[in-house]
Amino acid sequence: MAEPTQEATIAADDGGPPPPDAQTGAALRACIEHQQAGRAAEARAGLDAILARQPDNPDALHLLGVMQFVDGRTAEGVALLERAVSQVPRFASAMGNLAEMLNQLKRPAEAMAVLRRATSGAKQNPLALQNLGYGLLKAGDLAGAAEQFMVAVQLDPDDGVSHAGLGTARLRQQRFHEAEASLRQALGLRPAEPEIHMNLGVCLRMLGKLDEAIGSLRVALLLRTDYPQAQVNLGLVLLERGRTDEAAASLRQAAAADPQLGEAHFALGMTLRGMGDTAGAVASLRRAVATLGNPAPAYNALSSMLATRNDAGAQLELEQAMAARAPREGTAPQGTQPAAQDVQQAAQGIRMARALARAGRLDEAVAACEQLLARDPGAVDAIGTIAAIRYVQGQYEAARAGFNAVLAAVPDEPAARTTVAMMRLADGDFTAGLAGFEARFDLPQLAAFRPAGTRLPALAGGPALAGKRVLLAAEQGQGDTLQFVRYAKQLADRGATVLLEVQAPLVALLSAMPGIAGVSAQGAPSPAVDFTCPMMSLPLAFGTTIDTIPAAVPYLAVPAERRAAWRARLGAPGGGAGNGQRRIGLCWSGNPGFSADQFRSIPLERFAGLLGDPRLAMHLVQTDIRDGDDALVAAHPGTVDLRRELADFADTAAVIEQLDLVITVDTAVAHLAGALGRPVWILLPYGADWRWLQDRNDSPWYPTARLFRQAAMGDWQPVLAAVQTALLPR
Repeated sequence: MAEPTQEATIAADDGGPPPPDAQTGAALRACIEHQQAGRAAEARAGLDAILARQPDNPDALHLLGVMQFVDGRTAEGVALLERAVSQVPRFASAMGNLAEMLNQLKRPAEAMAVLRRATSGAKQNPLALQNLGYGLLKAGDLAGAAEQFMVAVQLDPDDGVSHAGLGTARLRQQRFHEAEASLRQALGLRPAEPEIHMNLGVCLRMLGKLDEAIGSLRVALLLRTDYPQAQVNLGLVLLERGRTDEAAASLRQAAAADPQLGEAHFALGMTLRGMGDTAGAVASLRRAVATLGNPAPAYNALSSMLATRNDAGAQLELEQAMAARAPREGTAPQGTQPAAQDVQQAAQGIRMARALARAGRLDEAVAACEQLLARDPGAVDAIGTIAAIRYVQGQYEAARAGFNAVLAAVPDEPAARTTVAMMRLADGDFTAGLAGFEARFDLPQLAAFRPAGTRLPALAGGPALAGKRVLLAAEQGQGDTLQFVRYAKQLADRGATVLLEVQAPLVALLSAMPGIAGVSAQGAPSPAVDFTCPMMSLPLAFGTTIDTIPAAVPYLAVPAERRAAWRARLGAPGGGAGNGQRRIGLCWSGNPGFSADQFRSIPLERFAGLLGDPRLAMHLVQTDIRDGDDALVAAHPGTVDLRRELADFADTAAVIEQLDLVITVDTAVAHLAGALGRPVWILLPYGADWRWLQDRNDSPWYPTARLFRQAAMGDWQPVLAAVQTALLPR
């Protein structure tokens, strides 16, 4: 049933026509020989001669119809098979081929009708039952398929094809013990059939008989060396057996042998991901998305990997690939309900819009959402996505209106509640903003940071904490931890024993902080405490307003041994670089995994004027740099590149103490410099984070900070010009 057999059925016992006369039989056999030898013209000439004498000869019609179909003359091929079947209504082999043709032409209902017609009547024919059984397997009717194969087995217990079909049906029904029995019986009758060995291997894998499964699959590959499906299944068994390298090799062979075999690419991608080969996994999963009949599993795996890497360009390419595969309006697969198609298209549309937004193509993202709203004005996801874009663009009134519309429809929507709270905080309304900001723990990506244990109570009234152990837990970025750890001293002043759970690179620095009893890295066992509090919830616990921010700096202390080492290395602050130069720290880009990094980070080349100025000794105080930055650093030999010497934030803090000024984008370095009370200039995007408030060039959180803001989204030129003018006045 995989393809038309291209064979006539002369005197076959399949319900076909009676044996032809001697002359016609000889002519038919000659035609078959020509066809099998690749002499198609001679075969056609012979068949035409037979049909000239006997226009309704079913065997000739059958063979010629198959040849025409295979050559691409599909309508003519179907018509010839229909004529053959009309002459012999129980012609099982012809009816099987006709059904396969109809299936290939996407006419499954007609194909099934042909197969059922072949099995009608009092006398059952094993071949017709087999054809119907395989047709039902293809249609997903596993019970119906098994029933046909069982009848066929009863009619002819020595027919291995029927046993193999029954075994396949039982395998897909997950009745593995019955499947194994049928497949072994089939192999006893047809030991050289690679498909039976492969299916038995799959069955044995499901039964946990991994070594036997490997054996069966290797036999299948010996019998058919070019058998990608068996190669895939062998790879999966080897993977379960812990033989990862062999599994990857087998899956690579399968993918190379059949580039359209999506299962091979998907299995290889997942295997490579487990092996830590991210680039290889991404490439294989991309091919799986393009070739799988149902690309959803590969899409989900690949989307997750790209989101972890914050690879916005690749995520957009993925959504474009999925959109190219999605059915257009009015072209959904047979059986798809219009409502279901609308839901699928809406989901695809919103994913595309969000991918465009992550790639920085905000206007296109808004346009994509507006297309969805034209079809469904109440589409909450589209309204919320536009609102989120307006927030990033600094268009707070439009953003607020959009999020309010979302909340009117879905009052508990966490992203809308959280962003509305951040806008209130940016406006300076800390009372409402801090309370609303607790909705962040309902976001899927932050749910893991929801505090366990007894929550620290509100402290505005000054409850006694003497003798109480309080754990302050980091929750988001390292900059957030550095900003809000300032509250630890106030807790210690109330008599609490303060413990910190923070990101590993901050442990050494914060261990030197006054008033801290202990510091552990995230992931370590949590100590026994009386109260816990996420660090970004401390302002709420203390009832902080914009006028009561605890802004005394420095509130961090550099470990003494680190300070001594770096002072010996760089010299004391205020003394220049020994040649009259000012020592400037530079941090131009943040963590690329941060979702809004494209808006806050600045290409290093934009700072070339500062790097090349002889009046400045530029010190690079970030540990990771982007592709291409190495060459720019090398082109400015006066630049002090410290990144390979900075083991953690204790080193970075010790360096910053020795500098005259730090110039940084909105990253953890900005908070570190501010917390150390060092002069820091912070370069902010147009839609700046809430903590920097609005329309200010100073910060109530950091008295030594000066803010340089974009006046238009994405336009860093005026910002950098202002920095240059302030740093190097003429």
